[in-house]
Parts: sequence; C-alpha cells; structure tokens
Amino acid sequence: MGKKKKLIVVLILVIAILAATAIVVSTLFDEETQYEEYILHNCAISAVHSIEVNLEDGTKYTMFADDENYLSWEMQYPEGGKDAQYSSDSMFNVAYACALVRYERKIGIPTQEDLVKYGLDTPQSVVTLTKDNGNSITFYVGDKTVSNGTYYFMVEDDENVYTINNSSGQYLLLTPVQHRKLSIAGVKLEDFQEIKFQFQGNDPIEIHRDNSTDSLYNPFQNYIVVSPYKVGMPTDGTAFLAFYDDLPVLSFQKIVCDNPTEAQLKEFGLDDPYLTYSIVPMDSEKDSVDLVVGKYADEYNYARYVYDRTTNIVGSISNDYFKVFDVNPLKLTTTLLFSAYLDKLEYVEYTIDGRVDVIRHFRHYKTSESAGSDGPEFESTYTLNNMDVNSDHVSAMYIITNNFHIKARYTGDETGYSAESALKIKFTPFDKEKEERVLEFRELNEDGNFYVTLIDGEADFIVSKEDVDLVIQGIEDIKKGEKPSYVIK
Repeated sequence: MGKKKKLIVVLILVIAILAATAIVVSTLFDEETQYEEYILHNCAISAVHSIEVNLEDGTKYTMFADDENYLSWEMQYPEGGKDAQYSSDSMFNVAYACALVRYERKIGIPTQEDLVKYGLDTPQSVVTLTKDNGNSITFYVGDKTVSNGTYYFMVEDDENVYTINNSSGQYLLLTPVQHRKLSIAGVKLEDFQEIKFQFQGNDPIEIHRDNSTDSLYNPFQNYIVVSPYKVGMPTDGTAFLAFYDDLPVLSFQKIVCDNPTEAQLKEFGLDDPYLTYSIVPMDSEKDSVDLVVGKYADEYNYARYVYDRTTNIVGSISNDYFKVFDVNPLKLTTTLLFSAYLDKLEYVEYTIDGRVDVIRHFRHYKTSESAGSDGPEFESTYTLNNMDVNSDHVSAMYIITNNFHIKARYTGDETGYSAESALKIKFTPFDKEKEERVLEFRELNEDGNFYVTLIDGEADFIVSKEDVDLVIQGIEDIKKGEKPSYVIK
C-alpha cells in the first residue's frame, strides 16, 4: 500500500505541473493576442516618406525622410525650404511614433459633446503620415486625460476615441522650434578671427587674430587683445590657448522659444545680460557664435536663459559653463610691455630728463658672392649720438628695452600720474611705411615705485621703477664704454 500511495502522489504532482504549464502558455498567447489588438497602426519606419503636422495655433510644418537613409530627416518650415538647424533625431522620433501607434484604452464612439470634452473637436495636432507608395493616414491628438498620463486620440476612418501614451502624444505635439538642434555651434581655434565677451560687472574683452606676417611690434604672437586696452596688446600665448581650449561646448538643456519679443527678452533678463559672448570665424561661410546669457531659468539657480542670436532661439544652459568668462584681461595678455624685432629698427631714441640719446642702426648689405644662403643679408653696426658703439653693448641695451614687465592695469585719468616723463623711448623702423611707436613712463602719484606707461599717448599699464631705472642706467653704461647689465625675469 505504501508504494501505491507514493505513485499516486507523484502522478498528482505531474498532472499539476502540466496544468500549470498549460495555463502559462495560454496566458502568454492571450497577452500576445491582446498586444496585437492594441495596435492602431503599424508600418515599417523605412516606408515612411513624409509627415505633415498641423498644430492648433495654425503652425504647419513637414518632415521628410532621406531617400537613401530613413534614419536621416529634414524639415520644411516655413514653407519654401529645408533648414539644417533642425534635429534629425527629434524628427525620427515623431516618425517612429506615427509608424507604430499603440493605444492604452479604447473609449468608444463619441458624441459631439464628447469630442469637445476630449479636445478632439479642434485637435491640438493633426498629423498626416505619407508612405513611399503614396498611401497616407491621418491622426488627431486631443487634450491630456485627467490623469495626465495619456492623450485622447483618433485615427482617420475610425469612429472610436482612444488614449495613447504620454511620450507618443508629446512627440505629435512638438512645435518646429522644439525640433531644433540642441547643440550650439562652436569655432575651432584655427578658424577663429575674433572673440568678444563681457562678463557681468567686468570690462569687455576682445581678442583678434593678427594675420600679418611682418608685424613689427608683435612678431611673436598671432592674437591681439584689442579691448579693454586703448592700444592692442599681444596675448600671453600659453594663457590664451588654455583659455580657448576651456571654452565650453554648449548645448541647450531645453528650448524655451524662438523669435523672442522685446517683452520676452526682458522677462528672461536678456536685456541686461549676465554675459555676452561671440566668435567670428575667418571664413564667413562657417558657423559663428553669438550668445546672450540672462537670468536664472529655474528656482534652484542651476541654469540660465541663453539667447542664440544666430538661430534666434532662447533656451536654458547650466550656469557652470559660463564661469570661464570671469577672467581678468591681464591674465590673457603678454607680461611684457613691448616686444619687437629690434633689427628692423633704424633708430631708438631715449629721452631722459630732457636729454636725447639716439642709437642708430646701420645695415651693410652683402654682395651676392659674400652672402650665404642661410646667413643674414646684411651686417649691422651701431652708433650712439653719432659715435660708434660695441654691437654687444647695443644688444644688451635692446634686451633691457624689451624687458618692461606689466604689473597692473592703469584705469585712472591723467591726474593720477606726473605730467613729465622720466623716460621716453621712440622706435623708428627702417620701413617708412611702418608707424613709429612711442613709450613714455610717468611716475604714479600715489606710489613712486611704479610708473604709468603711455603707449603712443594712451595710458593702459603700470610698470616698476626698477625696470625704468635699468634702461636709464643702461644708456649711461654705453656712454662709458661698458656693457649694460641685466637680468632676464
């Protein structure tokens, strides 16, 4: 009897397992059947040719699939042309939402009163999908449901009202501006011609590329800080390249609107900018940057409104990206007040306490037989006040003259420094088409250890009395037949 009972128990277990398996299989089949029944429209995404969207406010736009690549899309808006500023990925999402439409709930055939209730008497969006074979189908998107998780929805030639999921409904309600590319154009260093920016409360900074190949007073840098200084100054090469490399690659987190009105610009704080920032490329056919940054766009002070004036779009971008622009212009400027190829200068005139000392440079050109292919085409000799001087002494004097270090910006007026120059240096090039340059050093009234420097009459910088005294002493050393002493800082 014991063995029979055991066999009966095993048999019962086997039967139970088989029954459970049958139930699972049946359920899966039913779910698959049910899943298929919830599909309102289904076609291959590759078969979609175009999608026309008509929004409730009268906005109309059409999206076209690329003939060679169904993943690539272009937009025609407004009527008459295709604009590459729109995101192909965003348009593909709409195409996918139209190619495969599933409903969440079937409500049934509505009355006219129901259509009004569901927002389908005047739909928020009427979307027509056209396939490559010319066949088309139209969808109607109404209001959000009470739960706000779905949208009321109808299909051409179907009298029933359905609900579709939130994401599909939102895709079919997108405006053209919401299809815009979120990325903002940038300009590579090798392509840029000028950059301008002004951080709130700071002076505007403007830097230009110097395209000249024979610059006399800026032979070592290709970039010039033209603002906020009155006279353009070379950049500090390392600092400027690091700054440019740190410029953020910007993308909108969210697009707010396009073609903003004056009232909207004021609302977003763009009439009194936190930052303005623009880059102009050398090639006018390439993308430029022109941004205005306004007030915070959220209650957490995380992102700011940004107006892209090249695309006429306002969006929001994290505030952290803009800290790089809060920079002192001196950080981007060469530390040396003056830098020149002194062998291109015919005269360097030093005026000290009203006395003028002139170093003159003579070029003795070589004949074709004596000139080497790699050597200079002339030999140089020098005079000081028409008396021959040692060329090594003059070279040392030139090094000292090139060794004024900028200590600070001068932002005051002419009342802040002496009316008389302790030292004046005038540089006259051999090339008479090149302009002369004049440096004047006047004692700072509030501190005699520093001098305000006037470059061609414009006061921008402060240097130390020590650097000025070295030049004055250097002229005295040459007069005594001695080589000026100097230390390169």
